[in-house]
Amino acid sequence: MGSSTASDATFAIISKWINRCVKNHKKCFTAEPDFLPTRLIDVGPSSGTKEPCLVESKALPRRFRSAWSMSQNLRRSLSIAELNSPSVRYVTLSHCWGESKHLVTEKNSLEERRAAILLSSMPKTFKDAVFITRKLGVRYLWIDSLCIIQDSPSDWEMESANMGSVYKNAFVTIAASGARNDDQGCLFERRPACQLPYNIVHPSHGTIVGSIWVRPWLAHGYEDIDFSPLSPRGWVTQERLLPSRILHFGTHQVYWECRSEKDKEDPHHAVTVLGAITNPSASEFSQFSSLNPKSTEEKTRLLGLWYQVVNEYSPKLLTKGTDKLPAISGLAEQYQKATGDTYCAGLWKADLIYGLSWESLISDISVDVWSANRPLKRPPAYRAPSWSWASLDSIAHYHIDMSRWQSDLKVIEASTTPLGINTLGEVSGGYLTVSGSMLPVRVTWNGKSGNEATVFHGQTEEKLGSFQVEDFELKPKLWCLCLSTLDPYSVPSKGQEGSEPTRTICSLVLELTDDSEAQFRRVGFLRTDGQPDMYADVGKAHVTII
Repeated sequence: MGSSTASDATFAIISKWINRCVKNHKKCFTAEPDFLPTRLIDVGPSSGTKEPCLVESKALPRRFRSAWSMSQNLRRSLSIAELNSPSVRYVTLSHCWGESKHLVTEKNSLEERRAAILLSSMPKTFKDAVFITRKLGVRYLWIDSLCIIQDSPSDWEMESANMGSVYKNAFVTIAASGARNDDQGCLFERRPACQLPYNIVHPSHGTIVGSIWVRPWLAHGYEDIDFSPLSPRGWVTQERLLPSRILHFGTHQVYWECRSEKDKEDPHHAVTVLGAITNPSASEFSQFSSLNPKSTEEKTRLLGLWYQVVNEYSPKLLTKGTDKLPAISGLAEQYQKATGDTYCAGLWKADLIYGLSWESLISDISVDVWSANRPLKRPPAYRAPSWSWASLDSIAHYHIDMSRWQSDLKVIEASTTPLGINTLGEVSGGYLTVSGSMLPVRVTWNGKSGNEATVFHGQTEEKLGSFQVEDFELKPKLWCLCLSTLDPYSVPSKGQEGSEPTRTICSLVLELTDDSEAQFRRVGFLRTDGQPDMYADVGKAHVTII
């Protein structure tokens, strides 16, 4: 390994990874024919004789623009350099903006960017991205802050709706995993290995069979990427799952990830550690576009994959809370293309009852990375219906075993209203009408002492359990709506082989809205374990939740 991740030795390894993928990995050819982002940065020739500039993709030559739409024979006849020619491919950058001064494109600087974007004006992460793109032999680069007009709401809305396609169709994505802001860069120096003045001698015949080299400890993939400064960023979830190929530039080494394999520079650590970086992985997520989910088993598998995506995404941080749905809309688009299902602000209509079963959690992860103990409160500005996990800033988690799920709750109608042109992005409203068992309850909660409230049966005063409060305040009278019962399973006791089956009931905790006697909002999720059926003598009711 070289003394820097910018070394020729590093890029020789990178070239090997890319060559192997282009030549051998059929499932890594997932790009859409003829797609290009609206704008790209022309990084100029690899010699660096021309300053980068912003170009409109509609003005680019169409010759072989999409290598993926060619026949296999033609694709084999092209060299790697030809596949990377100016009229073919582009690279995307996944980065953390941070607190540094941002280099952006705005309406009054658009013409200036078209003329030139001086390397001397770029923060280090952008300079390094240009350097890497040139070293790969690719002519075009996409960086969000420069390719989207940042002070144009209409341009941002249109481009954010296409962002999933931008990353999905990139030739390769550069992940600036080691940088907390754009001033820190993608490429880092590292201390090289050195040879000790000792030899390894064969114990039998005394001949020298080797030498001893030492080098600083290198982080495994888990530390270098999973807990990198880039990882907690909300947009990174789809920037990680949608591309066919990613080069992760960590502080210690470079990691490779495509839909077919994972690798890293250091050959002395098993690469399997990278398998735990993201759950689900990009190779699993590619099933959204490759499967034709007709069987119940395939549909269940894809739904489970979506809930894993939500679990991965919901703890992550967003500079703008209004990005909660837009930042995952590219993933939603891929799922919708695979299933034809209707999207409901982070949930899917075909599995709406289970989709309501998310629970609010308080983070206990390092405050440096995840901003621990964020309150379980909804933001003051409307973002999504209360029944959607996207309505909260805190962590939402699906963990109920789908195989044990049983529900008598019936969906009468469900609808959300898109705020703009991105039908999978921001919403201005939504409602859900269901028919199910509903029970009045009494709740005790002191908002100053924490998020947990205790629930009592409204008639018998029996304690039913506790839940995490999701709203700013609670009214004294609330309701529990029966969401599901879980198939009992036997819970072994100490010294016993088994015990009586345990019954679990899942409920939504609701309160009436201030302006209606017929509409409710969700304020929590209640699980009661081992309790008698609290809904035994309760009739069915039609309930509308907003």
